[in-house]
Amino acid sequence: MKSKPIKSFCLMVIFFAASSFAFAGEISGHISYSDGSNCSGCSVSASISRGGVTEKVYTDSKGNFTLTWSSSNSIAKLFVNGSTVRRNIRSGEYVTITVR
Repeated sequence: MKSKPIKSFCLMVIFFAASSFAFAGEISGHISYSDGSNCSGCSVSASISRGGVTEKVYTDSKGNFTLTWSSSNSIAKLFVNGSTVRRNIRSGEYVTITVR
């Protein structure tokens, strides 16, 4: 009879773990240079509104990237190769950026 509380506890843990992923933020985008060429291998990271930073990701050979973070907060600043390129980006947005 003790297994019912344990099963309930396990289901609660699974529910809260799954719901934490549902609130994760994500943006994707494309980065190119001013001459139109793709920014291949450029580093992309961000500071998150109300604190925190994302891990750094790199653009693919076509200049595309996807950046994720573990909260529902928006991005305060988006960095490409260490320089701020955009501010105030909501989760789910697709961004197109041109760098020098």
